[in-house]
Amino acid sequence: MIRVINLSVLIIMLSFSILNAQPRRTPAERAKMLKEQLNLSDEQTTKVDSIYTQADAKFKEASQDGFDRAKFREIMENTNSEIEKILTADQKDAFNKFLQERRNRMRRNRPNQN
Repeated sequence: MIRVINLSVLIIMLSFSILNAQPRRTPAERAKMLKEQLNLSDEQTTKVDSIYTQADAKFKEASQDGFDRAKFREIMENTNSEIEKILTADQKDAFNKFLQERRNRMRRNRPNQN
């Protein structure tokens, strides 16, 4: 009986984790999202797509050695820096606001760490 209950709990937990998992967006989807949020030109969108594609390759390469938070953060910061270089001043402000909102969402979703 205990095994059945444990198995049921495990199945329920896995079901919830699968339902809550957000699929990773492709570089093109992320570029399109930024295009809509920052009102990017087609040329800027193409450049952002290229930057995200290069970043994905770097993430995949870095993940082959295991999860290194510092390396991943460095790639992410370099990616954001490259994107900022192609934005206008107003777009940079909106992009930084977008990044801050994303950080805040991630902090709220992070389990409490004591």
